[in-house]
Amino acid sequence: MWVLFWVVAVLALLVRGWWGGPKAWVYVQFIANALGLVFLAGMVAFGALAVSTGFDASGLVYFAPGVLSGGLLLAAGRLLSSGDVRRWYGAD
Repeated sequence: MWVLFWVVAVLALLVRGWWGGPKAWVYVQFIANALGLVFLAGMVAFGALAVSTGFDASGLVYFAPGVLSGGLLLAAGRLLSSGDVRRWYGAD
C-alpha cells in the first residue's frame, strides 16, 4: 500500500512539474534536495544509533535503500539546478 502511495506522490510531482512551468520545476528541485538530505541524515542517525547500541554490523545493509534513495534524490536535485536544465525549463 505504501508503495502505491509513493508512486502516486512522485507522479503527482512530475505532472505538476510538466504542466506547471518553471516555478513547478524549481519546486520539484527543492523537494528533491530536501528529501535527499532528510533521508541521508536519517540513515546516518539511525546507523550511528544502531552501532552505539551494539547492533550487529552486518545488519547495517538494511540501511542501504535509505542511503541510496537519499543520494539519488540529492543527485536529482543537483541535476535540476544545473545551468542546462534551468535554461530548458526557463527559470533563468
